[in-house]
Amino acid sequence: TWQGNGLDTLVTFTIEPTEGGTRLRLEHAGFAKSGKIGLTVRDLLASGWNSRILRERLPALLAQRAHSALSNNGNNKQEIQS
Repeated sequence: TWQGNGLDTLVTFTIEPTEGGTRLRLEHAGFAKSGKIGLTVRDLLASGWNSRILRERLPALLAQRAHSALSNNGNNKQEIQS
């Protein structure tokens, strides 16, 4: 859940296998129950969820981490920092 400033929403990540990779689906729901402020926050956050960070940078980072983990026989203990 994502709670704060009068909001109580739910963020769901779904991982599905696809041909040649994996699909990560992100759903952030529950804004309407917080009324007008919830819908305003939804609109503001939409630009972040639809941003280049999730469409391009996150897949590149995950691919890099997977390659690194395979190269280290699964002994990769690095942390992802944002």
